[in-house]
Amino acid sequence: MMVRRIYFLILGGLFIFPAFSLFPQSNLEFKAGRDITESGYKSVWNQIDLKFTDQVRKKLKHYKILLIPGFFSDGFIDLGETWEGFLKMLFSEKNPSYFEKIRYTRLSEYFDEQILWLRDQGFEKDIDFERVRIESEAGPQTNAKFIRDAVLRSQKPVIIIAHSKGGIDTLVSLVNYGDEISDKIKGFIPIQSPFKGSPIADDIIKYPWVRMIAFDLLGQLGGSGQSLKSLTTQVRTQYFHEHQEQITKVLKEIPAFAFTSWKNNEDGILLDTILEWPRDYIIRYKKLDNDGLGPSLYGRFPGMDYIEVEGVDHVVTVMYSSFLEFDRIRFLKTLLVMMLERISE
Repeated sequence: MMVRRIYFLILGGLFIFPAFSLFPQSNLEFKAGRDITESGYKSVWNQIDLKFTDQVRKKLKHYKILLIPGFFSDGFIDLGETWEGFLKMLFSEKNPSYFEKIRYTRLSEYFDEQILWLRDQGFEKDIDFERVRIESEAGPQTNAKFIRDAVLRSQKPVIIIAHSKGGIDTLVSLVNYGDEISDKIKGFIPIQSPFKGSPIADDIIKYPWVRMIAFDLLGQLGGSGQSLKSLTTQVRTQYFHEHQEQITKVLKEIPAFAFTSWKNNEDGILLDTILEWPRDYIIRYKKLDNDGLGPSLYGRFPGMDYIEVEGVDHVVTVMYSSFLEFDRIRFLKTLLVMMLERISE
């Protein structure tokens, strides 16, 4: 456990002090579908109390909701404990309020708030749902099997809501096992999934000593270096080129839309997001608006309609953060209403 925490601390340092040179950016232009932020997302969000009706609840009873977590979701509890000690050393004396904010960003609660709400609504009995157990530090090929198995064991058609790398894992599952599972998947909503790759992953892979530490860490957590490689822009764009035909087929068969976001720096505030440092690094060196881990542009996918919202970081959509206010329950309800409208079309 101590070795694991030390490695978390080292890896965290890579994001805090990222004064490295640049990794070549991909030239591939991902021509996404329509921007449905105003006509779809905001329209439903602003009227959610009117939109999320008993009729919607009845419709949802016909489906099972699969929640697919993202990268490092298995290690968030240890990460939270490590960050608490490290950041207390940095901030507790000079900036105690920031330490308290970081301390109460509960990194272990991945999708917990949404799950508790579903249970409180009685959805566990009436509407099936499952947070799919994956090996979050493993590569997409490994997790694609877990997702396939979750779909196949469901007695109902499924709606998949996937966060971050979970969206990539789901896409790979659809490509690999489409003949087995596509008929059962009635909706796919990737949230902040870096379909075009991550500049952070690019720069970790570029430097041998950084790559060695990251790969060792991933191995200790039961994963592999392939999971990090799978997030680079080179691998992701190559994957799209190699599987373009299958991906196009999947998107024609399954209703889907992507949620993307970015969080700009707020002047005069030391930390305005738990992901302040990687967010600022991507802005400074890549010149891209981002959510703290991935550029919003990279969350769009060819042929898939998308939502793009300002002021939302990569964490707050799936877990509590005292840096940002975000209504995760309203968010979930909005996505579900939008998906049901698409299924009905």
